[in-house]
Amino acid sequence: YGVACGKDRSITVGEEGIILMSLDGFSWQQCNSGVPDDLIAVAFGNDKFIAIGSQIILSSVDGSSWIKQSIHYNTADLNTCITYGNGYWVIGCKSGAFLTSSDDTTWLRQAPPHNDGIRAITYTKNGNWIAVTIGARLMSTGGPLKFESIMIGVIGEPTCVAYGKNVAVAIGFGNFTSPIQITYNDGINWSGAKNIASIYWPKSIVFGGGAFVAIGLTGDAINSQDGDTWVQYHIPSSSNLNSIAYNNDVYIVVGDSGAIFTSRPLPVLIDNK
Repeated sequence: YGVACGKDRSITVGEEGIILMSLDGFSWQQCNSGVPDDLIAVAFGNDKFIAIGSQIILSSVDGSSWIKQSIHYNTADLNTCITYGNGYWVIGCKSGAFLTSSDDTTWLRQAPPHNDGIRAITYTKNGNWIAVTIGARLMSTGGPLKFESIMIGVIGEPTCVAYGKNVAVAIGFGNFTSPIQITYNDGINWSGAKNIASIYWPKSIVFGGGAFVAIGLTGDAINSQDGDTWVQYHIPSSSNLNSIAYNNDVYIVVGDSGAIFTSRPLPVLIDNK
């Protein structure tokens, strides 16, 4: 379901507690998570990896040995995504709430400003995070870990977001059908949505190697050097794709049924399923 890179290694997580680790993006070994729960996302920050399931948090300093965190959950807070920035871990929940931690041990709950589930979060700069929601909202902290809705004045539903070259790029649906791109550069104002190269159900976007790269559910992919002009290509996958990460000149894409693709350079891909 998810992939993250750090400490010169890549970690991917999935169903029934599966965790795989690779030092080069090509050869993978299974690690013991110690839990049977489905793991849906993983992130790297502060010299650690954090993996999450719907109501579970695991931490690891090396990606191989994992520790389950003790946390009491509100029954409505089902984890959906996680990121790290500026000394804080931030988890988005299906309820619209956020869980935050400065030490990956003690987690504080921020009540949802609305009931729209959180799809994705990214850290930008100057203590600012951006979150996109199921209910077609964009949210910014506008202050220390205090998320507030942003009125963007366009019709669309952003599904993923990434930050690079001093711009945040959200990819999603315009009118819930055609893919769109929305960009921001000052934490307050977002540009009007515009149509981009065709990509069915945008799932994940990453900035790495000087480029934004986004993937769609069925193998559509696009990349951009500036977050504005996009080149389209296709990942030859028979499985649905879920997440993309970048590490040491390698882009890594993971999907259902154990599918893992690596690319160096774009857009030549090797199937490691």
